[in-house]
Amino acid sequence: MGVGKSEVGRALASRLNMDYIDTDEIIEKSEERKISGIFKENGEEYFRKLETLPAAGWY
Repeated sequence: MGVGKSEVGRALASRLNMDYIDTDEIIEKSEERKISGIFKENGEEYFRKLETLPAAGWY
């Protein structure tokens, strides 16, 4: 968390002329809370499971 993945992803998508999808934004919208809240209330394991859902088209 917080190591610049989104920034690199946006830059790469721009360079490749592709759309950028931020999975954290998708998760925050579907959970109606911030990532930090998910970690605090449900733990990392729960969050990691949520992270796989947008990649599988479940958003």
